[in-house]
Amino acid sequence: MSRLADGYTPYGIEVSKNLALQAEKNLASKNGKVTNADALTGLRNLPDNQFTGVMMRSFLEHDIDPKNTLLAAHRVLASGGIVVI
Repeated sequence: MSRLADGYTPYGIEVSKNLALQAEKNLASKNGKVTNADALTGLRNLPDNQFTGVMMRSFLEHDIDPKNTLLAAHRVLASGGIVVI
């Protein structure tokens, strides 16, 4: 996420508290934010229609509720937004 082009603000969800803190520190220069939560809880706490993209890198195959996680990802996407799995 630190390589995102200017104009994008990275948001992340990380289940590990230590990794979430480290990631947020790494994204500070882009005004990024990282929430310490499981994916579904983190997505449910984000606003509707907010994001242009959701990336689930090396993640979804480990999720215990992938259907609801994908539905939550769809809810937070703005019109025309994409999910990269």
